[in-house]
Amino acid sequence: MEIGLSSASVSGTLNMIKINQNNNLEVGSSLEMGDYIEFPINAGLTTFTDFPISSSTVGESHSYDFNIGGQTAFRVYGESDGLGSVKNYGLSSVRLKRTLITTHYTASMYDYLIAVSSSTAVSIYFPNALTASAGRTFIVKDEGGTASLANISLVAQSATTYFDGAISASIVANYNSLSLYSNGSNWFLY
Repeated sequence: MEIGLSSASVSGTLNMIKINQNNNLEVGSSLEMGDYIEFPINAGLTTFTDFPISSSTVGESHSYDFNIGGQTAFRVYGESDGLGSVKNYGLSSVRLKRTLITTHYTASMYDYLIAVSSSTAVSIYFPNALTASAGRTFIVKDEGGTASLANISLVAQSATTYFDGAISASIVANYNSLSLYSNGSNWFLY
């Protein structure tokens, strides 16, 4: 079954959308959507998209990008195994947010790498680990190379959240960094 679309710039009908033999919707051009894609409530495990690979060429690369403003936010990729399936698949070209700070700062849930370049001591305030949820990760880096003179302190915003059991953590050596993750209750350094 094909669905015809009328076009003011082309006479006749454009056959850009069809339902194939597997009862899937196929789009023959770019698909422009509204504000969001909504999945059914309590849908369980849902496949958002699939990129079929049937190539017999071993190692042939296949990928698609998720872009924001024309810039790749991340890429999903896979290589053909030569038997019509995929090997070596995953994410690549992931761009995570880098925030450069020169003064005290409150980390947001959108931060990932917090780069510090300051000639004075800086405190970075982190959200409650429970609010951040298990697996949330941050990296703090002394990019300015001045931490031995201008210490960088990591401070929890909640009195019930700790960094490896302590109420704060510090970077005190030039160009060092600290990585931290939440287990849903506390922050842990690694």
